[in-house]
Amino acid sequence: MAHSQTHHKELSHGKEFDRLSLIFFGLTGQKVESFFFPGLKKRYKNGNGSAVTTTRNGEKMILTYRANIKLAELEAEVLRVLSKAMAPVPNLISHNGHWLVQEFLGEKRLTQALNIRSEKVKMELIEGAILSLVKLQNVSKEVGLHKKTKPIGISSEWRKTRISFLKNLGKVVKILPPSIDEIALNDALIVVPDTFIKWDARAGNAVVRNNGSISWFDWEHSGCRSSIDDLVWFLGDEWIPNHQQLDEDILKKYINLFKSSNSTISPQQDFFIHGTLHICGRLAQILRHKGNKQWWKRDYCLEFDQMGITRREARNLADKASEWANFDRLTSPLTPWLQEISVYLKTV
Repeated sequence: MAHSQTHHKELSHGKEFDRLSLIFFGLTGQKVESFFFPGLKKRYKNGNGSAVTTTRNGEKMILTYRANIKLAELEAEVLRVLSKAMAPVPNLISHNGHWLVQEFLGEKRLTQALNIRSEKVKMELIEGAILSLVKLQNVSKEVGLHKKTKPIGISSEWRKTRISFLKNLGKVVKILPPSIDEIALNDALIVVPDTFIKWDARAGNAVVRNNGSISWFDWEHSGCRSSIDDLVWFLGDEWIPNHQQLDEDILKKYINLFKSSNSTISPQQDFFIHGTLHICGRLAQILRHKGNKQWWKRDYCLEFDQMGITRREARNLADKASEWANFDRLTSPLTPWLQEISVYLKTV
């Protein structure tokens, strides 16, 4: 939230409370009892942030600040269109400039809901999330949202950056990746954008509602690209359990509900190639955040919606990437390297 440095605390008085209360009243006409900040990011004037807002009559809403006004406008328009079409997103209550007020979906993020022993319940949650992403894409197509939003991830520089994730990860762990066909990988990442996607469809951006349904928030980075991307982002998340048979079962059951926007490769190839690179980028990011310090506490990461900067989640990604890489000839040379990284992570 702009200006505020409150970290996961309730704010019910003081200058910052008065400032935010005035903004919220201007957006909704309602008076505030308290603000609660669920995240840990410092919320300066040039940053983003959200607060669970409790009104005087006990109603809860989400007050959100986006530093980039264009992203705020994009998110507001997406929520306006999708919620009107009954898609699994929060209702947009109000929007003005950098500020949005959204429906409060509930307390439990999907990452937290997945932190249980029951494999059956985990599978049900994962399948429910995938089907909700399918519904979002179908609704978006019906309302023409893919024609109203900008293409993302289509430049040669974007593809170059994705391929560089391999070398970036190699530098972090000091285990250089093997040589691969970068020209063919580049071609495999070329798409003709035709589907509105969430883009950062991570489990931390989803809430399990009281009725068990799953809804998605944080739409400021959405845009038009390839249908398969949402599945890559979701299953490639460190908080999604890694189990080769589970991945195979899910893909066999649901891959045909998504499609590749690259006409030269199949959805399966697109998924495994893009997914392998995506995971390598995510793992490098986690290890850079860890640095030479200790792994973070898992409960802490889950409670405050942080990346999984834990040995368990890091190895989960390395193991998953090694399995995914082996499904396609372009990425299969990476499998031994990724397995070596997984072993290395036992020691750090």
